[in-house]
Amino acid sequence: MSIWQDQQRQAGFDVYDESDVLMDHEFVIPETISTGRRSRMNGAVMFTIAALGITMVGLLYLIQTSQVAGLGYEVSRLELARLEKSLENQALTYELSRFQALPSIEQVALEDMGMESVVDPIYLTVQSPPSDELIVPEPQAGTRRSLGERLWDALRGEAEASNTAGAGQ
Repeated sequence: MSIWQDQQRQAGFDVYDESDVLMDHEFVIPETISTGRRSRMNGAVMFTIAALGITMVGLLYLIQTSQVAGLGYEVSRLELARLEKSLENQALTYELSRFQALPSIEQVALEDMGMESVVDPIYLTVQSPPSDELIVPEPQAGTRRSLGERLWDALRGEAEASNTAGAGQ
């Protein structure tokens, strides 16, 4: 024992020799614990992965923002085009109503079509014959058409006239 170990024991400290430590305990140094180089490498890898993740999120955000801005410009352009077409439609409606006005029609008839203006119109009165003198056609004998056939003809714009009132006379 050394002098230092004696002084330590007198002061009340436990002092062990190297032989005591090696005999009582077996020290095993695990291979996973190194001088700190591996933990530094893990920290560097984790930092790199985190930095790449943040960079990717930032790039995705910038791409999305630029696409939204581009679509906003497209919407503005389309709204402007719609407004221009609406104004053009209103101008065409105004021009159409101007051409449908009676003075415009009269001007086209006089100038383009060679018609003449009526200065002094002559009105004719025509006497209608009394209802007794009107000839009423006789009802035709034939088959009566079903409701479905009549509706189908009405939908197609076809019609058939008959005198059902004269059949009872």
